[in-house]
Amino acid sequence: MTSLSDHIKAVGQTQAQFATALGIDQATVSKLCRRKVLPSLILAARIERVTGGKVRAVDWVHEDDAA
Repeated sequence: MTSLSDHIKAVGQTQAQFATALGIDQATVSKLCRRKVLPSLILAARIERVTGGKVRAVDWVHEDDAA
């Protein structure tokens, strides 16, 4: 599992550049990186697609969250 912040650093992007690729604002990317918010299913799927599958949609959900 690769975290969103690790992926952004690994590819040499800024949060603003990544946000532009997703069509969201940088503040939301910052909150996602700090896990202050969780993405919607649609956004999680877009993140997975934009990261080439390195940040998987399923990785945002933890089994203890499912209850």
